[in-house]
Amino acid sequence: MIAGMRTTLVLDDRLVREAKRRAADTGTTLSEVVNDALREALRPTPRPAVTFEMITYGDPNEPFDLTPEAIKEMELQDDIDSLR
Repeated sequence: MIAGMRTTLVLDDRLVREAKRRAADTGTTLSEVVNDALREALRPTPRPAVTFEMITYGDPNEPFDLTPEAIKEMELQDDIDSLR
């Protein structure tokens, strides 16, 4: 048995009976059953995965040319449009 802190807790009578029964059924002590239950209850719960959806524009099946020359042309067109 691992040495640990002794403490006093007020537990529900029904829970103590069930924990003692579990200890007897599994061949362990009441302390081990309570420690295992506390470990399980205090184990960090995994956070749900955050979903991410990429916002896209246009037809995904249409080829899109992003060469440096094409980008320069788009920037030039933006500049021309902003002057109008």
